[in-house]
Amino acid sequence: MHSQTAAAMALFKCEPGAINGASDFVCTFANAGAARLFGRHGGDMAGLSVQTLVPPVSVVGCVEILHRVAALGVSEEHELPALCAGEGVSLHWDIAPMPGGVAIALTDLHGRSKMDVTIAMVHAESARADRLSAQVLAQVSDAYLLLDHELRVLTTNPAADRALGKSEALVDRTLWNVSPPGWAKSRVSAKIEGVLVDRAEAHLTLRAPIGPAEGEGEGGRSHASDIDVYPAPDGGVAIFWRDVTDRVALEDFQREFAAHLTSWNQQLQAGAEEQQRLLSVAEAMRADAESANRVKTEFLAVMSHELRTPLNAIGGYTELLELGLRGPVTPEQREDLGRIQRNQQHLLGLITALLNFARLDTGQLAYDYSDVPVADAVRAAVSLIQPLVDAKQLQLRVDECSLDVQMRTDAEKLQQVLLNLLSNAIKFTNAGGKINVHCARVNDMVTVAVSDTGVGIPERHLARIFEPFVQVDVGLSRTVGGVGLGLSISANLARALGGSLRVESIEGRGSTFTLSLPVIERP
Repeated sequence: MHSQTAAAMALFKCEPGAINGASDFVCTFANAGAARLFGRHGGDMAGLSVQTLVPPVSVVGCVEILHRVAALGVSEEHELPALCAGEGVSLHWDIAPMPGGVAIALTDLHGRSKMDVTIAMVHAESARADRLSAQVLAQVSDAYLLLDHELRVLTTNPAADRALGKSEALVDRTLWNVSPPGWAKSRVSAKIEGVLVDRAEAHLTLRAPIGPAEGEGEGGRSHASDIDVYPAPDGGVAIFWRDVTDRVALEDFQREFAAHLTSWNQQLQAGAEEQQRLLSVAEAMRADAESANRVKTEFLAVMSHELRTPLNAIGGYTELLELGLRGPVTPEQREDLGRIQRNQQHLLGLITALLNFARLDTGQLAYDYSDVPVADAVRAAVSLIQPLVDAKQLQLRVDECSLDVQMRTDAEKLQQVLLNLLSNAIKFTNAGGKINVHCARVNDMVTVAVSDTGVGIPERHLARIFEPFVQVDVGLSRTVGGVGLGLSISANLARALGGSLRVESIEGRGSTFTLSLPVIERP
């Protein structure tokens, strides 16, 4: 407290006495009656702080009252203790505002004992505590209701007023007439009744639907509150509650998210286990397939060898008969021997194709690379196939290949591919049709294209034409012969030699098969 003399002074009647205090509550004037009450002479009171005039326990409450009167400009009356010659006495304080401070009229309450003074001091302190509690409750964000034992509203705070309505409309009404939706006939009412009986605090979280006045839910949304119920004096209860909708929604989301994570994890784990199971099944199937493929390859190799031996013998003895070593051969017999030779060669070709396919399929073919002029390779293949061209009365044209263009490849495998392509063109081109062979260099590749004017390939079959045992038209294939391995073998050989084989075809107009292989760069 700071000492400061009031700017103006007012005199009060001396019945029974008055103190004129400044704004910092340091006494600036006291009449004789006031001096007597405090056991002092009039001149002795000037300059004394209020702290020296009241018991220490009442200083804060007394100063608070004086500040309020001076600040608000409203008079107040209080029964407060005072110190008289070191002893506590009870005085009636009539406090009025004045410029720069307050004026206090004091009345001695005769006949009061020290116990009465103590009680007065306790009441004063209790009143101060009540005011402090009211100030605190006014500042807290929780809504607050103080109820009596019949659950009638005694006190509210601003947060409760905002939640339920004006405090004047709440006081003296029963809780169930003013409580938020969902409180009545719920866990809240049970908890409150329990506190009334057991006098033990209770806590709960309540969810109530958000909706029209009837309280019906809207879209499944709900309002959540944390509610604390405490026993209060005189048998009542004090209730604090706060909105925790966002917190509860977050907790719900976290729970749902955790449940989803658990479910996803279980699904992923189940998927991983299923994938592992399928992988094991696939590995077992692959092992079975490889084993079956090895058996198939071995079978084809053995059968090819076993079949080639008697076929070669048939071919040899046919030639002996044709040469007349076993006696004269009539023209009719010679024609029959020719048929035997042609069928023997055809069957031998089929067996050779099967054997080559089996070797390709298992990667058992050996390659002998050398520099091969493209023109020579084409010329050699054409010369071998020319008798078939002539026999079917086809027109074969070979565009001259540059003599400088060479490939680093296996000459035997290259010739096999070219023979397959030329044979295929001859088989599927009708008498009088045309076959054309064209060579070209395209960047670092050399291409050999074999075109025909044959039956062509339906578009739906183009994607599978290089697969083994694929035959475009069964009736036609049976007419021209073959097992559908020539193109598959040719495509596999082309890839093995570092190139490719592709096809272009229009049904009814013919096909073009183009072989591409790497060219040799000459310095």
